[in-house]
Amino acid sequence: GFDTLMVVGAGIGVTPFASILKSVQLRAKQRETIMNTARPSAWKSAMGTDDSRAGLERLVEDLVVVPKKIYFYWICRGQEEFDWFCDLLSDAAVGPAAGIVDITLFLTGEIELSQVKKLPCATGQFFGRPNWGRIFKQN
Repeated sequence: GFDTLMVVGAGIGVTPFASILKSVQLRAKQRETIMNTARPSAWKSAMGTDDSRAGLERLVEDLVVVPKKIYFYWICRGQEEFDWFCDLLSDAAVGPAAGIVDITLFLTGEIELSQVKKLPCATGQFFGRPNWGRIFKQN
């Protein structure tokens, strides 16, 4: 298991990554639900520690694995492709996984500026191909 993931999709090849993003969202929600419903006092004797909440958090982190950060880069030719998956990307960027998934979009085809829509789920939206050297230095 890695703490940080970098995921790159291009065009309609984003489909397999949809399940990855959905899985992260579900795991983060599962972890949140366990922590909100568990009674720390019940875990005190099982964990063998006075700090039962911290012990429970460590146990849940070990059992329900969620990366600390996912950088998702999606490269598409046209705005329409972004529009098709906008709801999915928006779902991945909010909720329990809100601080985990960072979405960056690259539009490589010719398009009129009037046709470009800002997608609220993306932390970055650029024209042209990614500059991987700069991206690797940043992250």
